[in-house]
Amino acid sequence: MPENPQQQAVPYKEKRFLGTISSFKTPDPLNDENWVAWKGQITPMLELNGVWTHCDGAEVVPPPEEIERRKEWDTAERVARILISNNLSVAQFVHVSEAATVKQVWDNLKAVHEHRGQQSITTIRRTLYQTRAQDGDNIIAHLMNMRMLQVQLHHMGLKVPDVDFTNILVSSLPKSWDPFTTSYLGSQTGAKVLTSQQFIAIIRDECNQRKAANGSTDGTETVLTARSSKHPAKKKKAAEKEKGKRACFTCGRNNHLARDCFFKGKQKSASSHLSNQRDAFTKFTPLNKTIRGVGNTKVPVKGRGTIRLKSRTGQNFVIVLCDVLYVPQAPNNLFSISRLDESSGRAIMGDGRIHLYDKNETLITVGRKVERMYLLDVTAYTVLERAALSTETTNTWLEWHCQFGHIGVSGLQRTLSKRLVTGMMVNENDPPKFDCDACTQAKQTQAPFPRQSESRAEQPGDLTHTDLWECRTTGIHGARYFISFIDDCSRCIAVEFLKTKDQAFEKFRNYVAYLEHQYNMSPKCFRADNGGEYITGDLQRWCASTGIRLEYTAPHSPAQNGVAERMNCTLAELTRAMIFSTQVPKFLWPEAISHAAYLRNRTHTRALDSKTPLEAWCGRKPDVSHLKEFGSPVWILNEGQLTKLQPRSTKHTFVGFIDGPKAIRYYDASTRQVRVSRNYQFPALSASQTNANTSATLPQEDPVQSEREIMPIGIESEPRDLDTHLNESAAESRKRKQIEAAPDGEVRQSTRQKQMHDYRLLDDPWADDDEMGETTGMTSSEMARMTSAERVYTASSEPNIAPDNPKNLREARDSPDWPNWEKAVKAELDQLDKMGTWELVDPPAGRTPIPNKWVLTKKYDKDGNLLKYKARLVAKGYSQQPGMDYTDTFSPVVRLETIRTLLALAVAEDWEIQQMDVKGAYLNSTIKEEIYMCQPEGYDDGTGRLCHLIKSLYGLKQAGREWNNELNKQLESLGWTPTMVDPCAYARRTAEGIEVVAVWVDDLLLFASNKGLMKKIKLELESIFEITNLGEPAKIVGIKIDRDCAKRTITISQKQYIESILQKEGLTDAHPVAVPMDPNIQLQPSEGEAQDKSNNYASLIGSLMYLAVAT
Repeated sequence: MPENPQQQAVPYKEKRFLGTISSFKTPDPLNDENWVAWKGQITPMLELNGVWTHCDGAEVVPPPEEIERRKEWDTAERVARILISNNLSVAQFVHVSEAATVKQVWDNLKAVHEHRGQQSITTIRRTLYQTRAQDGDNIIAHLMNMRMLQVQLHHMGLKVPDVDFTNILVSSLPKSWDPFTTSYLGSQTGAKVLTSQQFIAIIRDECNQRKAANGSTDGTETVLTARSSKHPAKKKKAAEKEKGKRACFTCGRNNHLARDCFFKGKQKSASSHLSNQRDAFTKFTPLNKTIRGVGNTKVPVKGRGTIRLKSRTGQNFVIVLCDVLYVPQAPNNLFSISRLDESSGRAIMGDGRIHLYDKNETLITVGRKVERMYLLDVTAYTVLERAALSTETTNTWLEWHCQFGHIGVSGLQRTLSKRLVTGMMVNENDPPKFDCDACTQAKQTQAPFPRQSESRAEQPGDLTHTDLWECRTTGIHGARYFISFIDDCSRCIAVEFLKTKDQAFEKFRNYVAYLEHQYNMSPKCFRADNGGEYITGDLQRWCASTGIRLEYTAPHSPAQNGVAERMNCTLAELTRAMIFSTQVPKFLWPEAISHAAYLRNRTHTRALDSKTPLEAWCGRKPDVSHLKEFGSPVWILNEGQLTKLQPRSTKHTFVGFIDGPKAIRYYDASTRQVRVSRNYQFPALSASQTNANTSATLPQEDPVQSEREIMPIGIESEPRDLDTHLNESAAESRKRKQIEAAPDGEVRQSTRQKQMHDYRLLDDPWADDDEMGETTGMTSSEMARMTSAERVYTASSEPNIAPDNPKNLREARDSPDWPNWEKAVKAELDQLDKMGTWELVDPPAGRTPIPNKWVLTKKYDKDGNLLKYKARLVAKGYSQQPGMDYTDTFSPVVRLETIRTLLALAVAEDWEIQQMDVKGAYLNSTIKEEIYMCQPEGYDDGTGRLCHLIKSLYGLKQAGREWNNELNKQLESLGWTPTMVDPCAYARRTAEGIEVVAVWVDDLLLFASNKGLMKKIKLELESIFEITNLGEPAKIVGIKIDRDCAKRTITISQKQYIESILQKEGLTDAHPVAVPMDPNIQLQPSEGEAQDKSNNYASLIGSLMYLAVAT
C-alpha cells in the first residue's frame, strides 16, 4: 500500500462517514510485530471514511474565522483518531497519548515501527538471505515469514526482485525438498518462469498433501534391515494403475508414485538411528508411524529429530545424529553403522572393542562388546548443555572468516579440524576458497625476498656489496660518512671514511686498486642502492672502461642490497655499544667503526659455516689472543727528551690495532689526536672496570645525547654540539701545563670549603627555602656540569626572577596581594579539575607519593606593566624514581637563533606575526606511568587520599616530553613538518603561501604570508587546544618585541629582564661603567673563612649568559 495515496481532498460538506466506528476494526490490533500488515489494513479504512488526508498531512487546519469548516475538520480528526485508537493494542497507546493531531499520531507510529536507517535495512536483508528452515519446521509459516521480510524491505525502500525472491525461497527450504523444487524449477524457461506467489502456492499444496499422506498411510521404515511387502505382485499392479493419475509427493513427477520414488527409496533403504529418550532430542518433529525390526514386531514411532552426543574418549567431541527416530518401546538406543558409512566415516571392530572414526580419520568414540551389541562410551547432552548449544548456527567459510575478524582461512580450518572451540559449524557443501576484498586491501604486501641469497659468488672479489652510512656527529678527523665494501664470497669487510659524499668515487677506486695490487684480484661486479653517490656519471664511466659491472637495487627494495645494509647496521650497533660501555667521546666513532670491522672479520658469521671471513679471504686462521676492549686505558711510552723526574709513560685510550698486534692506535685527549705506537702496555683491568680512573683524561659528555649520536641515515636525531668537548679538552690541556710548570711538582689546591648536599633535592628546580636554604635549586657544581643550552633554559625559565614574587603559599597569604593570589590559585585548581588531571584514591601499599608546591608569578607586559597574577601547581619531580616513575625526559624548545631568523624573515617578506599561549599545556598529554601525588598544598580535604595522576603535571620529569610528543603528533596530523635545522619550528607550504609555527613549551609564535593563512592557523589550533590569543607578539621568553610595519622594522630588547636582574641582586643604584673591573687591580686570595655564595653566583652567570645569547 503506498505511503501517501494520491487522492484529491474531499470537501467537508461532501464527506460521509460510513457505518459505526466500532465496526471498522482490523483482525489484529497493532503490536510490536505486525506493523506492515496492520498498516495495510488500517489505511483503506481511513481512505473509505475520507480521513486519510488528516494522517498524511494533506488536509491543513482551516483558519479560525471559518467556523463551519473548522467544525467539519474537528469531526474528521475525531473520526480518524478513533479509527486508529480502536485498532491499537494497549502497549501502543504510550506512543500516541501526547499527540495533538492525527498527523502527529501517524508520524509517531511510523517513527517507532518503520525503521528506515541503513542499519535496519542491512539487518532485515541479512535475515532474509540467511533464514533456513529445518526438517520438521512449519514450512507454510516459514514462507509467510519470508514474505513478511520482503514486504518490510519494500516499505523501507529496498526492492527485492520477484525472481531473486523466488530463488531465496528455494534456498531457504530444507535439503529434503531439493528433489521436489528441482522438478518444478529445473524445466522453467522464458515466460514460463514461476512467480514467487505461484511457487508459494505449489509449496503450500505439497505441504498439505504430505500431511494427508502421513496421516492416512501406515508407512514403515526399517531400523536394522529392510523388509519388502508380502505381496509384491499386487503392489506392482496397483502401482501401474496409479501411474499417470497423480504426481509423486517426493519429486513431483507423474511417471511414478511416492513410494516408488528413487529419492525416497534411497532414504528408506538405509538404517536409522533410534532412541527411547524424548528429553535427549535437541530438535523434534512429531510422527505417527510404525517400524519393524525391534523384537521382530511393529512398534510405534512418535517422532523424528536430532540428538547431540558427548564423547568421553579424552577430547570433548560433539557427535550430531540427524533423523533419529523416537521409539519409546525400544529396549535400547541404537547407533546406525550404515549411516556412519554414508557420512564417510568408518568403524573398526575386534577383540570385543569398536572404534568409530569420522571422515577426517579422527577417533570420535569407542565402545565395548556387551553380549551381542557394542556399548558406546557417549552420553547425551543435558538440558542446560543443549540450551548452550542452541545458539549454534551453520555458516559458510566466508561468514566465519568475517565473524572471526578476517583471520586466515587456514587458521579457521585448523580450529575446526582440531576441535579447539565449540559452537563452530560450517556448511559442508561450502568450499573453503573465497575472495575477500577487505583482506586484499588490508593485507596485500610486497613479494617476500628469500631468507638467503639464491646464488653466492664462488671466488673472492667476484661480487662486492657496498653502501654509504652517515653519522650526524663529525668524526675526529672531520669524517661524516663511511663507505663499506663486503665481499660476497668471504663476507670480509673493508671500510673507508669520507668528509663529503662526492669522495665516494675516489674511495671506490682506491678499494679496487687495493684488491688488484695487494691480492692480485680483478673485481667483477659491485652491488649498490640507487644513492646519488653511486649513480654519478664519473663512476659509471670509469666502471665501464675497466669492465666492472654495476648492479643497482630496484626502487623501494633495499632488501636486495641486504648484505651491505645489515652489515652497516651491525657495525653501528657494535660502535654504539663500545662507546656507551667505555664512555669515550662520540667523535671517535670512525675509530670504533674501524675496530668493529676488524673484529667482524675475525668472528663467526652465518653465511660461512666453518670459517671466519678473514680465513675465507686469505686462507689463514686468525689469532685473537691480542684483542683488548675498545676504549681500554693503555700506557704509551713517552718518546723524546724527558727530564729525570718526568714520567716515562702516559695513560691514553686504546682505539684499535694496526697490522695485528704489532702496533695500536690510541687517542691522546690532551692533543685531541689519534696516534699510532708500537711501545704500549695494557693494565690488568678492562675499560669498564677502570672507567672511573680514566674519566679524568677523557672529555666528559652529556650521557643523554650519547644515546642518539651513532645512528644510520633515516633515524631522526637531535642536533649535536661538540663545543663542550673542545672547551673541556682545552681546559684539561691548560691544567696539565700548569701542573708541569709548578715548581717541585707542587700543585696549588683550592681553599674553598666543600658544601654538603642533600642529594634528594639537587634536581628540584623549585626547592623551598627550608629545603635548600637558597632560592635556586642548583649548586655551583651542578651549574658547572650543565651545557650552555641547559644554562640558557634554566635562566630563561627561572620562576622567581621577579623579586616580589612569593616563594610559597604561606608567603602569599601573608602579603597584601593575597586576594589576587587566591583567585589565581582557584583558577588553577578549576583548570586541573576540568582537564581531569587526577583522581583521588586510597594510598596504595608500597608507594611513596611525590609532594607538590605552588609557583606564584606576576606577569608583565613589554613595558613592565602588571598584567595578571598566575598560580601553577607543580609536582616536585626530583623525588621520582627513574625506571618506575619516568623513562625519557628530553624535551626540545625552539632555538633563540631560530626566533631571530624568523623575525628577520617576517620583516623582509612582510609576514603576519601572532602569538598564542596554550592553556595548561602539560595537561593536554597523558602520562603512561603510575604516579601518586599528595593533595595540593593548602587544599587537602583531610581524608588521607592521594592524587592518582592521569594527565601530565608541571614539575614531572616526563611532563615536558609528553607535552612535546602530543603537540608534535597534533601538528603533524594537520600537515605541519618540523624543519631540519630546528625540531621545534614547524613549516607548511601551500599554494596560498608559507606558514611557520615556533614552539617554546606552551608559547607559540605564528608566522604567515597573509592574514587569511594566519586566521586559518588560529582556527586549527583552537580546534585542538584551549588557546589564549595574545595578538601581535610583544614579549616572548623575556625578549621584548617592537615592530613598525610602516617602516618595515622590528626591534628586540631585554631591558625589563636586565632591570629585574639588577633589582634582584641589589644593583639598581650601581653606576654603569664601560669596563666592569680595573685591569690594574691585583686580586689576593682571602686568608679568612671563605664566604660561599655559589648559588647566587651560578644563577647570575646563567642570567648573563641568557642575555648574551638571546639578543
